[in-house]
Amino acid sequence: MLRVLAAVGLGLALTVAAPGLAKSGPRVKLTAIAPAKVAGAGFHAGEVVRVVFVAPGIHKTRRVTATAAGRFSSVYAGVSVDLCASWKLTAVGNAGSRATLRSRIHSCATPPEFD
Repeated sequence: MLRVLAAVGLGLALTVAAPGLAKSGPRVKLTAIAPAKVAGAGFHAGEVVRVVFVAPGIHKTRRVTATAAGRFSSVYAGVSVDLCASWKLTAVGNAGSRATLRSRIHSCATPPEFD
């Protein structure tokens, strides 16, 4: 009987927690590198989002409005992303939503020549 109650209690706890676990928060991603294109999701419907792209020699800002589904996209015309360099993408909404994406360190050095 105690095992049955424990199993029912655990099942109820997972059922209550599942909606919170299934929801993901604001996120941003780089969808193309030339020109740089950015997409975001998980923001509040109609939220005004300030999207900032920073890389060596580049600091670009765009303001976009999230759709009813909480999505947005933005293009940085004339900006090409160097995947060997470090860069940072930040999206901050006026309702408090926030997402950040940073480049991963890549080993882009030219390999040594063979003798």
